[in-house]
Amino acid sequence: MFRVLVTSGSYKHSIAIQKYLKISIPDIYLIVQDDSKLNFSRLYGYANVIKRCSLEEALLANDFDMVIPVGAKDILPTLKYVREKAILPSEESIRVCFNKYQTIQLAKTCGVPVPFSIHLKSLKEIEKVKGIVKFPCVIKPSSELEAKFVFYANNQKELNYYLNQSFKILGENSQHGVILQEYISGMGVGFFALYKKGNPVRIFMHQRLREWPISGGASTAAKAFYSDKLKNYGLTLLNTLNWNGVAMVEFKYKYDEEEFYLIEVNHKFWGSLELALRAGVNFPADLVRIFRGESLSYSENYNINQHFYWPLDGDILNLVKTKRLYLIREYFNPNVSTC
Repeated sequence: MFRVLVTSGSYKHSIAIQKYLKISIPDIYLIVQDDSKLNFSRLYGYANVIKRCSLEEALLANDFDMVIPVGAKDILPTLKYVREKAILPSEESIRVCFNKYQTIQLAKTCGVPVPFSIHLKSLKEIEKVKGIVKFPCVIKPSSELEAKFVFYANNQKELNYYLNQSFKILGENSQHGVILQEYISGMGVGFFALYKKGNPVRIFMHQRLREWPISGGASTAAKAFYSDKLKNYGLTLLNTLNWNGVAMVEFKYKYDEEEFYLIEVNHKFWGSLELALRAGVNFPADLVRIFRGESLSYSENYNINQHFYWPLDGDILNLVKTKRLYLIREYFNPNVSTC
């Protein structure tokens, strides 16, 4: 029996991966690595859960034929220990995605629009941004490997404060610093793809409807979406990276300019995966099929009317905070699915 290890088993999209793999490929045996205290994945019974097991322990046990790394922190250990048992891009491409400054430079060379951005390696460089930064602006680490945070500054005083906070979090040994970016107000959209050795096999696009926190966080309500321009931008970036495996390319759409601006490229499965699954694009099962040597032809077919809401993962909080609880009625729309 073909044995597949799925990491970070309590993530909501990891549970979705387990569910849809079992539905689509019933002859596989799922093993789940889950070092969280709650072990939510055990409640669903889709897989055999390794209790209190670190990722490194699970990988070194090598008791599987294939591994699907789900969390961002799972990618590099998978590359290190069992590269041949996963479908992943090159280490160079992954490091470009981890480093937001390099991602911005890549997008510029590809002709993909990006927000106005400034790279600061230390607080000593703060003087060079005065009078240049456009407010409001976003402050985030240049490398996800060093830290993960997002701050929003509306003026120079707030910017100085958040830069100090950022470098405190990063510590003295930070090699990559922070990125200051123009805040793009508009519609959040995503381009998602599955590649096989540089060639796209499956694509999907979605539009964010709500998120939590409302200042900028994970999707709590989203719907399927399609745009030729967005598709071309996403394919251009991933083709340039000679991609392999799954990817999410996140954009913001600026209405007054009718333009998409790149936010980031993620080299892993995404939190809103279940929307694509319900819309008819089974990324996890197709990933396994490619690994097992099956030949898949390119497809961009999916249910464009599909919506998905996550009520317990922030959507109710969003509706309460924005005083729009009346939108609860949308949950009864036949095109809406929930978890």
